[in-house]
Amino acid sequence: MPNLKTIDEVAPLLHVKPVTVRRLTREGKLPYTKAGRRYLFTDEHIKTFIARNERNVMTEVGSEASR
Repeated sequence: MPNLKTIDEVAPLLHVKPVTVRRLTREGKLPYTKAGRRYLFTDEHIKTFIARNERNVMTEVGSEASR
């Protein structure tokens, strides 16, 4: 069984507030598993989110450098 983390546990890992984690899940940007009313996150969910956003940040930095 995977290690599941709550919104309050994920927020510090991503260096954001819990309200931001909720927004990211609502916008479909942060994968999650729902158990009843609780949003739960696996390490794989967090890694996927970070990997997607590393590429976005690198793309933005590259496009700004070419201006």
